[in-house]
Amino acid sequence: RDIRHGKAIGYFEACKMVNCLFYNLHSQNYLIRANNSQLYNVTIANSLSDGWNSNYFHGGTKLHNTLIWNIKITGGSRTRAVVCGGDIPAVNCAIMNGLTEKGLVCSSCIELSADNSAPGGPHFTNPTGNTPDFSLAAGSVCIDAGDSGYPGTSVDIVGNTRIIGSSVDIGAYEYMVK
Repeated sequence: RDIRHGKAIGYFEACKMVNCLFYNLHSQNYLIRANNSQLYNVTIANSLSDGWNSNYFHGGTKLHNTLIWNIKITGGSRTRAVVCGGDIPAVNCAIMNGLTEKGLVCSSCIELSADNSAPGGPHFTNPTGNTPDFSLAAGSVCIDAGDSGYPGTSVDIVGNTRIIGSSVDIGAYEYMVK
């Protein structure tokens, strides 16, 4: 979180990322770049790229139950939260401004609203401010919308049981009734 870098925030080669949260990133080009990697229950939110790119996935990377929201690009001609180098499978993912990106092969994916609290929004508990909270709140389209065949682990990012309800939730957090 809160990382600013000239070229890329994170470059992941042949990695398996499970229950990861990336937010408030600011780069001149790539935010997250993954090659031949697996992303399970990952949340990427509230980030800015000054370059022509955003989150770049290529070389056999696969997305499972991943949530990408509020990614802004200020330079170049791209306006999508996701850029693909080749065909990238996305299984039960929720993405704002990116589902129609060339190369993203979606299966049961959700196009997220830009408004967090709108009916199609992720309904994060508190995605802004000094201490943002990207856990899911009631009404989120991401609750029970993941593919339970790809939870990646039995717990979420804070150690709560990974599957509560009928299916795994999309993103790093499993919804907890409060």
